[in-house]
Amino acid sequence: MTNVSENKNKILKDFSLLCEESKLWYSLDNESLLLAITSKNPENLIDHYDVMMTYDSYEILKSKYPDNIIDNTKHSEYGSLQCKFVYNSTNIFEESPFININFILPTKIKKVKNFISLKNKAKSFAWHYSTYNSTNVRKIKNKINIAKLLKLSCNKLIYKDLINSLYDEEFEGYIVTDTFVNKHMIHKWIPNITYKRKTIMFQDMEIKILNEYDIYLNNLFGPNYNQIDLKRPILEHKNMIELWNTNLLEKVFEEPSEIKIEE
Repeated sequence: MTNVSENKNKILKDFSLLCEESKLWYSLDNESLLLAITSKNPENLIDHYDVMMTYDSYEILKSKYPDNIIDNTKHSEYGSLQCKFVYNSTNIFEESPFININFILPTKIKKVKNFISLKNKAKSFAWHYSTYNSTNVRKIKNKINIAKLLKLSCNKLIYKDLINSLYDEEFEGYIVTDTFVNKHMIHKWIPNITYKRKTIMFQDMEIKILNEYDIYLNNLFGPNYNQIDLKRPILEHKNMIELWNTNLLEKVFEEPSEIKIEE
């Protein structure tokens, strides 16, 4: 277990308290929301939490706590479209906990489909994986190599580009963003929200979730989301950006190779 996963509950509690103090809107998102609703123990199922925020709330959080925010407009080494809440924004490769921050945006389905273009897919892929320093996963190493080549011909897709492209005052519903631009974005669709939230107990702390979680989780994971049995992922974050196979790391340290001395 890394420092990332060991302190995921602490950073979520600190994040939620800051949001409450500043009256900022947030809700759990993705598997974090699923685990909170299904009451399963997330200790070994995820190594970080995801939340969604309104754009206005995020910008207030960023202005009040700039040292706790990483996004691709403020850090020269960080190219990913994914915004994060952290303890130390100066070193993205430090082994420290983080929270992924997604945006909930009023929009139209046509705008979402238009945004999921080959160009934007390539940009989000290239700038995310080219941010990596290293990994021990061969498939990700290949992605890093491809990303570094693509990056040479792709302008950075900053998170404000995403906001400007998707936001629509004459909206049909709401989309929740994520790390990549791809076809799966459309599953994070919510027909309508009131921005009202519920307070639930999760990991011995009070956490907010949006009232319309049922239809959202249904779109995201299917109608039987309550029956999903999540498994501990093989890949875990060694820091706030890089994924590693921690089982291989443990094997290296726990089972050193034998040294034979010939007589």
